[in-house]
Amino acid sequence: MNSKETFELICKALDFSNKYGLKNVDDDVDKIEYGQILNEAKDKFGIDEVYFVKTTSEASSIPVIYFRRLESVGPDTIMKIHRKVWNQGKVPLLFIILPGEVKIYNTTTPPAQTNEELEKEEYLIDSLKQLRNVQEIREKLKDFSRLEIETGHYWHKHRDNFKQKNRVDQHLLKNLKTIRNELHDKNLDYNHIHALIGRSIFILYLQDRQAIDENFFQKFGNYKNFLDILNSKDDTYNLFKKIEDHFNGDMFPVTDDEKNAVKEDHLSLLHVFFSGTDINTKQGRLWPYNFDVIPIELISCIYEEFFHYEKDIKKEKKKGTYYTPQFLVEFILDEILPVESDKIDIKILDPACGSGIFLVDAYKRIIYRWIKANRGNKIKVDQLRNILTSSIYGVDTNKEAIRVASFSLYLTMLDFLDLKNIWQDVKFPKLIGPNLFTENFFNEDLKFKFNKDKFDIIVGNPPWESSNDELMLDYCKSKGKSIGDNQIAQAFLWKALECCKKEGEIGLLVTAKGLLFNRSSKNRKFRKDFFMNANVSTIVNFSIIRRKLFNKGIGPPAAVFYKPLIEENAKNKFILYIVPKPSAESKHLNAVIIDPSDLKRLPLKQVIDNDIIWKVAMWGTPRDYELIKRLSKMSSFKKLCDEEKNWKHAEGFIAGKSGKKDYVPELYGKPYVDAKAEMPKFAMNEKLLPLLKDTPFYRHAKTNREIFQGPHLLVKESQKAGVGMIATLLKNDAVFSSSIIGIHSKENEINQLAACCLVINSKIAAYYEMLTSRNWLVERDTLQKEEIMNIPIPENILNQDISYNFLKELSEDPNADENVNNMVTKWYGIEESEMILVNDSIDIALDSFWKKEKSDAYKPVTEPILEEYAKIFCNAINLLLKKQSKSLQYLAYSGNLPLSIVSFELKNLSDSSKNKVNKTSEELQKVLTDLDKYLLEEHSLGIYMRRNVRIYIGNTIHVVKLNERRYWTKSVALNDADETIAENISKDLKNEY
Repeated sequence: MNSKETFELICKALDFSNKYGLKNVDDDVDKIEYGQILNEAKDKFGIDEVYFVKTTSEASSIPVIYFRRLESVGPDTIMKIHRKVWNQGKVPLLFIILPGEVKIYNTTTPPAQTNEELEKEEYLIDSLKQLRNVQEIREKLKDFSRLEIETGHYWHKHRDNFKQKNRVDQHLLKNLKTIRNELHDKNLDYNHIHALIGRSIFILYLQDRQAIDENFFQKFGNYKNFLDILNSKDDTYNLFKKIEDHFNGDMFPVTDDEKNAVKEDHLSLLHVFFSGTDINTKQGRLWPYNFDVIPIELISCIYEEFFHYEKDIKKEKKKGTYYTPQFLVEFILDEILPVESDKIDIKILDPACGSGIFLVDAYKRIIYRWIKANRGNKIKVDQLRNILTSSIYGVDTNKEAIRVASFSLYLTMLDFLDLKNIWQDVKFPKLIGPNLFTENFFNEDLKFKFNKDKFDIIVGNPPWESSNDELMLDYCKSKGKSIGDNQIAQAFLWKALECCKKEGEIGLLVTAKGLLFNRSSKNRKFRKDFFMNANVSTIVNFSIIRRKLFNKGIGPPAAVFYKPLIEENAKNKFILYIVPKPSAESKHLNAVIIDPSDLKRLPLKQVIDNDIIWKVAMWGTPRDYELIKRLSKMSSFKKLCDEEKNWKHAEGFIAGKSGKKDYVPELYGKPYVDAKAEMPKFAMNEKLLPLLKDTPFYRHAKTNREIFQGPHLLVKESQKAGVGMIATLLKNDAVFSSSIIGIHSKENEINQLAACCLVINSKIAAYYEMLTSRNWLVERDTLQKEEIMNIPIPENILNQDISYNFLKELSEDPNADENVNNMVTKWYGIEESEMILVNDSIDIALDSFWKKEKSDAYKPVTEPILEEYAKIFCNAINLLLKKQSKSLQYLAYSGNLPLSIVSFELKNLSDSSKNKVNKTSEELQKVLTDLDKYLLEEHSLGIYMRRNVRIYIGNTIHVVKLNERRYWTKSVALNDADETIAENISKDLKNEY
């Protein structure tokens, strides 16, 4: 058995085939998205086949597995392949196919130093020798089957094996940060460091691509490579000058200041770094990087991080990850600049281009379009230069960033050329001035530099901060453009409209807080004006996964896609609102994965009239929206305190900072509730509270000192995972800090305060905040005081006879939460179907946000869960079918597979057959296979990629979802039933007309 026969056997066992996303590198593929990956895989790594997955029909294909067939292997063959694939940073799995054998490697793990190391489990995930038959392979390698990979179940199951910190982008960023800091510690300015590193990367790129060789370096002395030449400062700068003169362009020109500043010890540090020595541990290792393989966009990302890092140092801000991840760039460009389009003659602008990551990807896409239009012919230098100078434009205030953008675009240009052509043929066009501008986007002179032309595509990630920039404020004032809190990003949204052609498209990444959630009067005016004057088609709110995209240092992002041209009947249009949720698949494939349940269509009129809809739709459904509207009409906790009871309420003290410090002796020695400590619900043992020591105060509730007097209700602004909101009632005096709100009542009103304590501790209060708070679960993990005070209160709250002693009993009762929720539900008049929404929001959605993959939401469904889903779905629809003497009956398939199915068949009421559950995995697999074939015949994605779908065949509805509890809840059943009814009504109307 040779390697090709072995490969075919493996594909048959794991269900890989051409119709399911398996592509041979020599295939004549129609889609450019396949072609670009296949060409790179073949030319750079010798790969034979690539396996792709798709998550929606519109999404780009994601390469997941590389297959390399070998009849035999040399000493370092596999190690070299693994190293290159790791450097590419795109494909997580590598299958090495040998005669009768397969080895499966994790290509997110940094390159091994030896063949022995490559055989360790962090590299070699699995292997199988002496392959004999399909059944044996299917059983032993079942985790790698098409079913497991396409449904995303593999990534969830093996999520701990693929560590983000080991990927090439994180690895290189960490090392370049270290060398940069070491150089800076040796008194070298950042601008000189960036130029030095940039030039070095460019030369290493040429060296790795063999565009320059040993003969070239020997022109400068007895040197074989770039590493050698770094031993001499004079020869290093002679080399830099030669490169600069030869290629022309704007790439890191050598200045006298830099040449004087750089010393031999700086170059010595670079030599140590590029030789492979770990800068942190000082241990020697093989150099892991191939700059001819590392994506060009990564260089832009790293410099973007550098520039923000310096900005933070100057502002003494907390450090965070700032660069736009490449997969997010691709996601945005897929929407407005898809590779598959034929249009080549277009102009693209990034108005805040930074180091050029959006421009690089946009440039590549136009090149791929040209290649497709020219039947796959090799593109030449002149065409590359023409596309670059006629199509790509960028603006940024950072001069260094503009240079890096130019540098990145030059590297992209080289990436499409044969090695032999690079040194002989390439002269870079000047970009700084004609195409790239170190300028303020709001400078009116810019339009003259653009020759007053407008752009087909405007894309980018403008700054997310408030600013008093005069040009920006003057622009907004002179044009009558409203913005909230002087948000630069909002001004960019307006200015982009002016710079875009009427038929053009805009896609900008902005802060979700200002765009969707901030409810100040100015932000509300901006929102109303913007949605009425821009043709917004789609908004993607990344708030829930923001820490996966960036980290704790970044606010909530949102991508907004819009056009200048307002359509007729625009007020009747809908905006597609997408809120991606966390998934192991998204994390490990470095992709934005959109589940069908993440998509909502919001009427423009509702968006303009009631901006609370953005938060409700972020977590809920139309049923939730109706419930929230009903709750919002009730009187608020604040109104109860201020107008009905005159209860004092305020946040606690803030400890003294440098500057203002007050000493308040009357507060010292009082019992102290520490906001950082665990605060129990309902009541606490006040005798155990510590006493407040002498503390200087910055703020000490001077006008609301009563909040420290008993009786008082204390409410924490932060929530605890699995607990929700926390309120406790104290009879006696106590002091507390500002992250606790205190509400003080008269002594004879303690029972009424106790009733409010139950309401705040209930699921209904947490549910209301979850679906209405503009900060919690968007940007912060805490609620603001005004949001807590806006909790709706049942109108009969003051009539409830709740004693302090009852609260003390609850604090020791393990079933307290259940009892309280039942009690409070009756006070609100919440119906059973509404309580389903509340319970699932808190127990499933919120729990999954807090606990991530450890939440019960991600656990497999049980038979009772499937049956409960099926019953609620049937009951909701059977109410309508009963008039037609028909009903739905269900057949649920339960098995140990990544997908579950419930089939609903329309039958006559007189039919005596019963609902049932089929419990075998074999039967479930058979139904999945049949549905998979049906969808493929309908020219749709296969069932495994669709994952969450309703399929109508004859009188049967097949509901197919991932085998995770979050997809089979009672509230999902209600929503699925609503959508099914709406779909069938729509079909009936189409048939009538």
